[in-house]
Amino acid sequence: MNSIFGRSTSTVAQPQVSQNTVAQSGNNLVNYQGSNFINSTNKVLTSFTSDLSRINDYAGKNNVQLYVESSGVRIKGAPIPGDVYHKPGEITQNSPHYVGMAIDMKVQYKNSNNENSVCGNPCLNAGYGSLPSPVQGFIGDVRNDPGGLRWGGDFKRSDGVHIDNGIYQRDPVEYLRLFNILQNK
Repeated sequence: MNSIFGRSTSTVAQPQVSQNTVAQSGNNLVNYQGSNFINSTNKVLTSFTSDLSRINDYAGKNNVQLYVESSGVRIKGAPIPGDVYHKPGEITQNSPHYVGMAIDMKVQYKNSNNENSVCGNPCLNAGYGSLPSPVQGFIGDVRNDPGGLRWGGDFKRSDGVHIDNGIYQRDPVEYLRLFNILQNK
């Protein structure tokens, strides 16, 4: 049990697609363990690992560590065990989680007393200007990422624990291709 996060440092169990289904998308499922991730991700697509590497680099640059609460390919309509951020039906129709291109996380940082603190929900939903300085630096780097990373705190309905690679906005045809394969549509 990790006392800072109040539970073991593993991602929340959630339904997963089969490896055969993932292979049809031209990907494999892998666990990603970044040097600034307190835990590993829960089986993400290989095509998302370069985005995770940049997220990991931004965390290191700002002296924060990430605890990934949710990752992997979510099955549309399946309940997400432990999800305290969304009510049933609130997840967007085109969620990058459905194609394994998003994470939900908490951010661990050193406070002014040089003690470990955690910024999760509601801290990450309080607005960019209200974030603790190291967390603000990390989120600022994510927001300015040249590869198109997006922070959920900038969404119309704030989801500050969320980071994705903007696949639907960047390439809706590829998003729909992956969605149809991974969600067996």
